[in-house]
Amino acid sequence: MESNKKKFEGNALNYQPIKRKLPQLPDQTYLKDRVEDQISWHRKESEKNSKKYNLLKNIDTMVAAAVPIALSTHTAFGGIGGEYEWEVLLKILTAAAGVWLTISSGFFEVEGFEHKSKDYKRLFKKLETEKFKYLTRTEPYDEDDAYPRLVMNVENQLHLDVMNFFKTSDQQNMESNEEEEPENPTTTS
Repeated sequence: MESNKKKFEGNALNYQPIKRKLPQLPDQTYLKDRVEDQISWHRKESEKNSKKYNLLKNIDTMVAAAVPIALSTHTAFGGIGGEYEWEVLLKILTAAAGVWLTISSGFFEVEGFEHKSKDYKRLFKKLETEKFKYLTRTEPYDEDDAYPRLVMNVENQLHLDVMNFFKTSDQQNMESNEEEEPENPTTTS
């Protein structure tokens, strides 16, 4: 019997890992080159999408507020007669405001700036939490296999983020295909 063989202890997927031929990536390098890089990128993307959302929303608010002013000014100075150039201008501005609001609502729906901003922020906050738990050796990073656990947790979070992106894209594509095809198509013989 082999009583000298060390028994497996702890929670790990592999209790007899293969020997490495290459040196292991140091945890400081992984934290700097992978985790910090991902945190930085997701933070920038969150801020960028938040700024786009806020800019479009503010423009929408101003345009929507200008429509009643233009309509009441038009009504107060002569109604629908169209005798003056400014009445034509007010009609054009009101129509343009309606077009803008329609287009911007499409941007909000298609681009999903607010949703993207929240998703990016959620992920970079999760990555920061994992990083600080690791650096402070807070559970689950308080055992010998802390570094592999960190890598697994970070990579799983990043993988889930990518899968959610494709899932969302696939759902949007399916929804657009459903809109193109009628629900109960009639067949002709």
